Amino acid sequence: MKIFANENLFEPIIDYLRSLGNDVLSIRDCGLSGISDNEVYEKACKEEKHGHYYHG
Repeated sequence: MKIFANENLFEPIIDYLRSLGNDVLSIRDCGLSGISDNEVYEKACKEEKHGHYYHG
């Protein structure tokens, strides 16, 4: 599964998802911390990845 992770998703969870074989790209990986949820969605669409949004 392709996943684009919001910056609020903890790194150990991202690592775990990757260990299961998922293709995970995070906001932090892209150097885009602080962008809006709309921008996250737009980036996920461009990357053809499903967005995971966590608001804590």
